[in-house]
Amino acid sequence: MINFRILPVLGHVTLKDLNGSACQKFFNFLIDQELSNGYIKTIYKIFNISLEKAIDWDLILKNPLRKVDIPKERKRKYTVWKREELLRFLQVAKDENLDYFALFFVCIYTGLRRGELLGLKWEDVNFKDGNLHIQRNQTYLNGTFTYSSLKTESSNRVIKLDDETLNTLIQHKKRQSELKLLYGPQYSIENLIFSRKDGQPIHPTTLAVTFHSIMKKSDVPKIRFHDLRHTHATLLLEAGVSLKEVQERLGHSSIKMTGDIYAHVTEEMKSNASKKFSEYMQKNS
Repeated sequence: MINFRILPVLGHVTLKDLNGSACQKFFNFLIDQELSNGYIKTIYKIFNISLEKAIDWDLILKNPLRKVDIPKERKRKYTVWKREELLRFLQVAKDENLDYFALFFVCIYTGLRRGELLGLKWEDVNFKDGNLHIQRNQTYLNGTFTYSSLKTESSNRVIKLDDETLNTLIQHKKRQSELKLLYGPQYSIENLIFSRKDGQPIHPTTLAVTFHSIMKKSDVPKIRFHDLRHTHATLLLEAGVSLKEVQERLGHSSIKMTGDIYAHVTEEMKSNASKKFSEYMQKNS
């Protein structure tokens, strides 16, 4: 949490310049990253302990965190789309903008986090084996895009892509190659899979505005962009994919985390398993 969350944002700030305003902006940034309330609360505890020790050592007079507001820890209720709603959204996205359609399609079919999705580069895709290597995270802060390695070993993962997703990426790559020729040397050398027309990173606000615009035109329930990840996982479980496979695909550090988040689905799976077993036992031999 220190290396991947605190230092990249506040590591350059001296203790004497670390005030309540800077700390509040930091935690607002964490909230905007759609991190869980529990995770943000733990970051707060680590940060707070450090600053209290700084007071003990006479490095600062008061703790700037004392008046910072962080979200109260609560059990989140996830809103997800049904299969029909998901397909309707993708159809509208395809009609509106093929490049954003590719972005939404890959997100929906892989369950990647926003930072993982926007951090993808073409070298991460193995078209021959149908694999996608998720190995970096993109963040945007104070007008600058940065790329960092993922926070846990389980987050750094290789997932299999289905034929439809691979084909979507192939078509997207063809369109991007045409733009490279059009922009010439002005085209970015970042080699990002999902980018603006000139190859530069997509601004998170632009992504959010586009997502909400297509969502409204699709006449589907309003959700957060991060809820596409939850939709993917929920539909995987409903399709009969095991909890362990879902954990590995999402990059969760433990199967318990996956089970806790999707308890509502796993309860239905348990009931379905009991029903299937009962039906099997009552079959005529």
